[in-house]
Amino acid sequence: MTQLCIKNSLFKLASATVLGVATIQAATPVQAQTVISGFQTFGSQMAGMEVKVDFFGGGSETQIWSAIDANSGGVTGGGWSLFQSGDSFGQPWTLNATQSIASLMINAIPGNAVFDIGTSPSTPGSAGGRSFSVQSGTAPTSFNYSLPIDISTGDLFGALKLDWSTGFLGELRYLADTDSGTADNPVQLPEPVPPVDPVPPVDPVPPVDPVPPTSIPEGNSIFGLLAVGAFGAGSLLKRKQAQQTQF
Repeated sequence: MTQLCIKNSLFKLASATVLGVATIQAATPVQAQTVISGFQTFGSQMAGMEVKVDFFGGGSETQIWSAIDANSGGVTGGGWSLFQSGDSFGQPWTLNATQSIASLMINAIPGNAVFDIGTSPSTPGSAGGRSFSVQSGTAPTSFNYSLPIDISTGDLFGALKLDWSTGFLGELRYLADTDSGTADNPVQLPEPVPPVDPVPPVDPVPPVDPVPPTSIPEGNSIFGLLAVGAFGAGSLLKRKQAQQTQF
């Protein structure tokens, strides 16, 4: 009976230890890192993106992308709109402007989405992407992808910007593939590199005052001093002898 109690106690202690370890491991936070949930992203799945327009005559406007239906999403501003429906790999975006536009900037990160330009090798989960290409309308003077994503192998970016040097009016249809992040590991930028603390300046060593040179008399001066000393000693001896004679 005593042995049974001891075994039961040991079993409970072992069980508590295992449960304790499991609880600690479960409480450890998962390292946040983008995970691509799928490479077929529809316009409705990019809600939250920030779309900014700079007008050719000056001023700018930013609108937040929202879902329109199960497949579509878009934004509408003052004198312009941007719309996309279906899989962005093969279905175009449509930009309309009745007020001249100098640039269009789409930040996909707040919508938990990325632009996939399709370079090789591809980031795991992103499959083959597709870079910006004009389908119809006035092409931008230049376009630029920016904000590389933390897991990217050089193919995933958070933002796309289009620029027109003489302004844009009318309709532009273009392709630009997007992918989506997960709810647990959403799209994010790489961790910034911590700055290196500057090395404190070293106080300069104060200069040491030079030792003043010691004046050494020349040879003739030394002999002169010796002669004077001998003459003085001789005179003193003569005075002592004269004093003794008087007594």
